[in-house]
Parts: sequence; C-alpha cells; structure tokens
Amino acid sequence: MKVKEVTKYAYGYEILALIERTRREKPKSKSDRYHSKQYGEALRYGQLAVVAVLCKCGPGQRQGRVTDVKCGPVQWLAFEAWAARLKTNRSYKTSAGFDFVNYYKDQP
Repeated sequence: MKVKEVTKYAYGYEILALIERTRREKPKSKSDRYHSKQYGEALRYGQLAVVAVLCKCGPGQRQGRVTDVKCGPVQWLAFEAWAARLKTNRSYKTSAGFDFVNYYKDQP
C-alpha cells in the first residue's frame, strides 16, 4: 500500500462499513431480507463491486462524505438490469431469472 493511497483505502473501508450497516437494517418487508427491492443484489452479492466502483469515483467527488454513498447501491438496480440484458452474460440467465450469485463470483 502506498502512503498517498491511504485516503482511498480508508474511504473504501468506510463504504464497506456503511454497506454492512445498511444490510443489517431492518427491512421494510420481512420477505426482503437483503433490501433487494431497493438495492438489487448489491448488498448481498455485490458488496465488493460497489466498493470498487465508489472508490474509483473517489472521495474527492463526494468530499469524503461516506453517508452519501447510498446512491451507489440505489443505482445498482439500473446496473443489474443493464448487465442482465448484455448478450455476453447469456450464460447467467436461468429459467428463474438472472443468476446474480455466479455473476458476482465469476472472474471478469
């Protein structure tokens, strides 16, 4: 780890902590344990992907305010819909829908 990147790593840690706190919040409905209706599969399978994307944007664009990062997982619904439509992701489509478990676990 480079000293000049410490801020980025600290920001990433704070984002991950916020995602974990959000995941542990009581859901609006009992059947939505992972807040999937609001955040897609970001809190369940895509935690590290969300951290990577938001860190790439960097704390400078958000002035380091980690409480603002909830917009990232909210936008994840649109990302997941886009990813499911891609022809290159056909192998993840099942009769039950899109297989986000393997999508997030697979190598890029």
